[in-house]
This record gives sequence, structure tokens and C-alpha cells, in this order.
Amino acid sequence: MRETVCGTLGDAASDAFGSAMSRLSLLDATFLLVDSEVSPKHVGALQVFELPASADENFVARLYHRLREMPPSAPFDRKLKMHRFGLPEWVPEPEPDWDYHLRHMALPAPGAQNELADLVAGLHSKPLDRDRPLWRVYLIESLAGRRFAVYIKIHHAYGDGMTIGYWLNRWLATSARAGLRDALWSPPPPAEPAAPALFGSLPATLVPELYKLVTGQVKRALGLSASRMPVPFAAPRTPFNTQVTADRAFATLDLDLAAMKTLGRKHDATVNDVLLTVTDIALHRYLREHDRKTDQPLVAQMPISLRRDGDGLGGNQVTMALVELASGRTRSPLKRLERIHAACRDVKSEYRALSPEATTLYIAVLELLAQAGESLHLTDQMPPLGNVLVSNIPGPQRTVFLDGARLVGAYPVSTFAPGLVINLTAYSYAGRLCCGLLGAKQAIPDIDRLAELMDQALGELQCAGGET
Repeated sequence: MRETVCGTLGDAASDAFGSAMSRLSLLDATFLLVDSEVSPKHVGALQVFELPASADENFVARLYHRLREMPPSAPFDRKLKMHRFGLPEWVPEPEPDWDYHLRHMALPAPGAQNELADLVAGLHSKPLDRDRPLWRVYLIESLAGRRFAVYIKIHHAYGDGMTIGYWLNRWLATSARAGLRDALWSPPPPAEPAAPALFGSLPATLVPELYKLVTGQVKRALGLSASRMPVPFAAPRTPFNTQVTADRAFATLDLDLAAMKTLGRKHDATVNDVLLTVTDIALHRYLREHDRKTDQPLVAQMPISLRRDGDGLGGNQVTMALVELASGRTRSPLKRLERIHAACRDVKSEYRALSPEATTLYIAVLELLAQAGESLHLTDQMPPLGNVLVSNIPGPQRTVFLDGARLVGAYPVSTFAPGLVINLTAYSYAGRLCCGLLGAKQAIPDIDRLAELMDQALGELQCAGGET
């Protein structure tokens, strides 16, 4: 039997698409509503593989032709049916256009990592065709070091990070001897009913909870509360808060996950706290290098999963938290970590006291206000909701393979929140945190410099914490 990374989760992965025709949830449809030519709402990943020792020069070509023989299943065989009134539906697409959905290309040999990143940035900038199922896969060969890459993009309306992370894992095997049995676009059929859509039935506590949230924000704005929850639309203006453009810049970075876990344990913090600290140090340093420094704390937008035990993996079940980071005047990396850990703790505590519907509706209103500003080209005039979106997706800690080719790196390629032109998404794999940094090229042309600063920031945090 073939060993897979997430085999036990497979039966739930297509829950939201089990029927021949299924209506999108309100949250899923929102990602279509805010979709645009300059800010498309697809997400994806860059998976880099090392060819097996026995592979010849036709390995990727053969893989391409074999994959074309594997038909898609839900949701990858579904396309949109729009309605004049009401939510859109997923309907079957009987015949996939393989020339569109699966592409085979090569970089001029030997392709370097920065050349691959530039190619992915260009591919990621182009919207998906809404008349077809909303996904594309590219096989890219001729990379240096006997490597090839798979770049995947999938519309966010299909699912959130947990769902898409599962799809990206499930075609990989834990053994180099395992052959290719499935394609990424062929998840197993559903076995459970779909999890209830958000806002299907609103809790009686919704209005009191929203009142509590809003009054808390008013108290914080007036300085009458000691809570570390940031006031919405009070983040400092930075180069990361500018009107979005269609061009993209992309960079990758590998961080030592074991070192981050050690730092977290030693200082009573989580890996996510450490990631936010590393990001915060790097962003402030980047701003100083570009003569845009600020002493105000930056604000991170951080996705939070709303999945409960027993929920399936279909669709989107996620909300967003605002986390105030450390002041630009904070010079000690450990003090910065301590400050960010406390802020994250306060946010989690406040969110745990609320229903998922209340937090989702609250954040949805804030995001729609930011989206309205972006759509009206007022981003440069509106106060920012946040300065950077930081997300962290768990992945396999064992080495995995595609038809015998070892996965050497898996880098998320995400999308922008309204009013932002930068996204950092991390994916844990085999002892590393693989980071994908996406920016609007016009605003952040040197995003690879930001990746370098993050790497330096982790080293400084280790030294300050007494780690070698």
C-alpha cells in the first residue's frame, strides 16, 4: 500500500464539493467578490524536487504525460456557475482542458533559485480563467542541482490554507520507492457531510459579543484599556500599504525550525511568536534601509482557523486577527519576542471568549472597509488596517517524495489582504520553515533583501537567547 502524508484526512477533503452541484458558502464567495485583475485571490505553492539518482533527462516529460492521464475529481472538476441573485454554485466540468490546467516548461539551464522565483512571480500575477475550473499546475525543469519544480495555483474560493495544504501534500509519498498513484487534482471522494457554512445559523450571543468587541476598541482608542489588542485602522503607514498593482515579486527563505522551537521553549513562546518576531525585526530594518523607519509598532494580520473537531476540510473556515508587534525603538530581540508573545496571548484570549461567527463578522466588516478603499483607489489615503499578513501552515516533518523525487523545499505563494502589498506565508517541512514572501514589485522590488534580513534576524535572536 502506498504511504501518503495525510492519508487519514483524505475522506473529508472534498466534503464541500460532494454533490454534483453545490452552492458556495458566503465566506467562499467573498474571495470571488474581492477578486480583481490586479489583486487576484488565488493561492498556491512552489514545490522543488531533486531528481532520483537513476533518473534520465526525460523524467519530467514522462511525469507530465502520466499526469495528463489522471482525471480530476472534486473540487478540481468543478467550475463556477454565477447567478444574478444569490450565491454562485460549483458545477461539473466534464472535460478538462489539459493544455490550460497542466503546463510543462523549462528555465534556461542551469536555472537558479532567483530565476525560478521570478518565473513564479510572473505566473502568479495572472488571474485564473473563471470559465474553467480555478486551478493550474506547471512542471518546471532544468533547475540547477538536478532539480525540477512544481508550481500550483488554486483559487481561494476552493478552500483555506488547511484544505489547500492537504491537497498539496496528498500526492506525495513517504517512501522513495513509491510510484506515482494519484495526482494533486484527484483527491478521494467525500465520506462525510460538509461542515456547516459560517453564518448558516447565527448564535443568540452575536449582538452582545459584537457590542463588547466594539466598546473594547473604543476604550483602547481612548487609552482606557490595558489590552494589547490593536485598534483597527491605526497601523502606521509604510511602503507595504500602497495601492496594489498587478506585478509581483517573490522570494523564498528556509528557517531552522528546530532552532525556533528551542527559542520558543526557552522563552515560553510559540514558533509563531518567533516567526512574528523575526518578521518584525526584518521589516523595521528594511524600513530603516529605505529611509522609511517608524517607531510605531507595526500591525500583523494573522489568519486563525475556525475548524472544530470533526469539521471536514472543504471550503474556508478561517478568520483574521490583528496583532500589534513591537515598537521600532525596541532594540533587544528578546524584549521584542516578549512583547509579541504577550500581544498574541491577549489576542488568543479575547478570541476564545467569542463565537466564530462574531469574530468572523467583525473581521469581515474591517476587511470590506479596507477592500472598499482599495477598489476606490483610496489605499494611499486611508489609514492602514495592518502592515503585513503573516501565516503559518503545518506540513509533514518526514521527507516526502513525488514518484521517487525528493521534495527539498515547499514554499507558499499566497495573495494580498486589502490595503496590503506584502504577504509572508510559512510552511513547516522536515525540520525547516519554508517561507514564501510575495510583494507587489512596484512597491517592494527587492523582496529578496527582506528574506535576507529575516535570516539575519533569526541569527540575532538565537545569539541573544544564548543559542548557538
